[in-house]
Amino acid sequence: MNLGGSAVPRPWLVADIGGTNARFALVDGAGAPPRDIHRVRCADYAGPVEAARAYLAERQAAAGTGWQAPDWAAVAVATPVGQD
Repeated sequence: MNLGGSAVPRPWLVADIGGTNARFALVDGAGAPPRDIHRVRCADYAGPVEAARAYLAERQAAAGTGWQAPDWAAVAVATPVGQD
């Protein structure tokens, strides 16, 4: 199944954004384990978009000409619980 719309399947970006740290990884499709996991301090970035862009730029630099940018992302964000 290729949800990316290209002949070569693109990885998915997954992220877990907490209050102190954010974790980013790439997943090569349904059921595949996360790879290239990287943790950053949330305080080092203006927001989650900037942190994700930095992560993807790092992955692109590491992959070189073989880079396939994700078309899809799944992001989990921790938030404070206020009431029921």
